[in-house]
Amino acid sequence: LDCSEPTEVNAKLAAAEEALSLSVWTTSTTCRVLSLDTLLALLTGVLLEKQVVIVCPNLGVLSAVVLSLIPMIRPFQWQSLLLPVLPAKMIDFLDAPVPYIVGIQHK
Repeated sequence: LDCSEPTEVNAKLAAAEEALSLSVWTTSTTCRVLSLDTLLALLTGVLLEKQVVIVCPNLGVLSAVVLSLIPMIRPFQWQSLLLPVLPAKMIDFLDAPVPYIVGIQHK
């Protein structure tokens, strides 16, 4: 019998609880700041594995919107790159030929 097993289970439960709390906050923030049409267009882009760029000067709202997309597409899972906030010096990354969800503060 491995005595570290209860610790692993507790760690997994804590991580799941954290993820649920985060998804509740991010999803409620997204529903508050985006119209239904915009939200549906955003989810469509994510489900079609498009290159999704979200622009918002407010870092809290920006990261919440980007992070809310993962729980919103359940039972599907995002398999590509997810960057809640792309640093300005890495803006050339937007030319990458892969699907991504990226948040930037300014156009």
